[in-house]
Amino acid sequence: MGVKLEVVLDPEQPSYTNGQEVTGWVKVTADAVTACKAVLARARGVAEVGWAEDGEDTVSDSETFFDNTVTVWAGASYGENFMPGEFSLPFSFRLPDHLPPTYEGQHGHIRYSVEAQNEVQWGAVSNALARFKVTPIHDLNADPKIAEMLPLRKEENYCCWCCEEGPVIVSLTAEKGGYVAGEYVLLTGEITNKTSKVVEEAVISLHQTITFHASGSSKNVKTKLQEVKRPGMSEGATDVWLSVPIHIPDYAVSLDHCNIITVEYKIKVSFVTVPEVTFVTVPQVSFLVAGYWSVDADNTFKIGTVPVGKPAFTLEGAVSNSLSPSAPPLDPHPPPVIEQPRPLGPLPPLGLGDPVLEGREGEGGHNLTVL
Repeated sequence: MGVKLEVVLDPEQPSYTNGQEVTGWVKVTADAVTACKAVLARARGVAEVGWAEDGEDTVSDSETFFDNTVTVWAGASYGENFMPGEFSLPFSFRLPDHLPPTYEGQHGHIRYSVEAQNEVQWGAVSNALARFKVTPIHDLNADPKIAEMLPLRKEENYCCWCCEEGPVIVSLTAEKGGYVAGEYVLLTGEITNKTSKVVEEAVISLHQTITFHASGSSKNVKTKLQEVKRPGMSEGATDVWLSVPIHIPDYAVSLDHCNIITVEYKIKVSFVTVPEVTFVTVPQVSFLVAGYWSVDADNTFKIGTVPVGKPAFTLEGAVSNSLSPSAPPLDPHPPPVIEQPRPLGPLPPLGLGDPVLEGREGEGGHNLTVL
């Protein structure tokens, strides 16, 4: 067997946050006297993206948030030999202050890991890896503008053939411009329909756009996260909204501090009129023309982990229709992943066949320090 390595995180935690210490040890098991120059531990945080374009060319890119390697055992003091038995070689490192969260997406991922490798003059190199989840703190209160009301305003006339009437006036506000996952967005204001048309319904929806960037190209994955429908209104009517809610899904996440994977959230209010049917006659032909006319108002908002003001996590009587996310939510309590990684060298590009789960550049990592 020679030398077997295992990376153990201790104390094991479901998730780590920015600036936190990650500690553990490299467990070494040798069944005989084994030549070994050193045992290395490497902590890394890396984002990788990749996809095929035009069915042929593949574009890919990577971004490293920190990459630190230290020697946890030096063979020079022991004749460059491991004696038979089990050994625990401790390590400790501090996560940088600015990191994106662990993320797994359709065309890329953000992953954090501690790898171990032994250095030998000859023979097989042993490797082991343990991944860990990072959930950084993103305090929305750090940006005073997020506490300001978020406007959704639109004024649009109705045009049919050569006639114009209206307008439909949308004047709504959300109570702030940033939320945490699980909160309700509350919309207040009024809609005035100054046309002769009946508004069939109002639709409030939340939209997520994940953008993957590589080599000057980008790939968007757009998803409607949530939708709530509200009754329409008759011609010439005004509809007053008082804290009309829509729920932000628990899996909504901020990807700040990553340059190659970014996310944008948008709230949208749409109004659709009853289809208008017109009988048209031209020489030798008569036909019916029917069509919808819609008015949309939207604005972007931020997602964080520390809420602004008093958050609304529960709302009695609120009804919403949750739609499928662009990626499944991460396991809140994932065990460390123990596997045989690639050697400690440059990162290869992300393979399109690699499994992926669904971020500006972070500060450089701090050096690992051996306990």
